[in-house]
Amino acid sequence: MDEWNMMIDMNSRGILYGISAELPAMREQKSGHIIKLSSIAGHNVYPDSTVYCAIRHAVKA
Repeated sequence: MDEWNMMIDMNSRGILYGISAELPAMREQKSGHIIKLSSIAGHNVYPDSTVYCAIRHAVKA
C-alpha cells in the first residue's frame, strides 16, 4: 500500500499540483495550454504493474 500511495502521489497528484500552479497565470492571460505526458502503460496493462498502468491511464484520460 505504501508503494501504491507513493506512485499515486508522484504520478497523479504531481500532475494535478502542476496544473493548479499554472491555472492562475493562464486565467490572467486568458489563454494557455497544458500538455500532459504519460507512457505506453496508459494504453496497455501489464500484469505486474496494474496500479502504475491505472495511474498512467488516469493521466491520459
